[in-house]
Amino acid sequence: MTIRISKPAFNLREKISQLEGRVPFERMPVGSVMLIGRRFTSNRTNISSNSTWTNISDCDITVFPRLQSSLLEIEMNFTVESQNAPSGIGFRIWRSRIRSDGLGANTNKIYDNYQHSHWGTGNWTGPGTIILKVFDKPYNITGIHDADYGAVDVSNRGEGIYYYAQAYKETGNNMYVNYGQDSEGVIVTVKEIRQ
Repeated sequence: MTIRISKPAFNLREKISQLEGRVPFERMPVGSVMLIGRRFTSNRTNISSNSTWTNISDCDITVFPRLQSSLLEIEMNFTVESQNAPSGIGFRIWRSRIRSDGLGANTNKIYDNYQHSHWGTGNWTGPGTIILKVFDKPYNITGIHDADYGAVDVSNRGEGIYYYAQAYKETGNNMYVNYGQDSEGVIVTVKEIRQ
């Protein structure tokens, strides 16, 4: 006896039309990337104190990841110039949860880089462009993720993730981030990568 099995025809174009051309992020394949935040500023930051960590003005961003299991790619891009040799420079990135009530919680340092260098002896010296790039799993820490950790949609929880950067100089006179106050002199970008 012969058994024949038939399957109804599947029309991919029709399915995409039903989704209005958009596939929900939680249904996208692992490795899919979505831009969830970008900001830029023309503000200048003067790091005038030696051996003190200083927040970089407007080098911060609040994002709302879609999925709890996602990996976030944080990139901060800016220029640095210094009056006289700073001897050593450093940069940090911090992460804090922003709850719906506006209060922060669980602030953690996720990037820390300090370089002892002897650049320049003239009035103006500088390494030029600094690019800080770090990957972060903000919900993968004790007390934040759910018991059913996985592809859980977190976008409706009213909770954001706040990132900000700091700079440091060891010696010298003023060190500036975006000294020329270029319109896109400080750029912060965050991408969510489906895991």
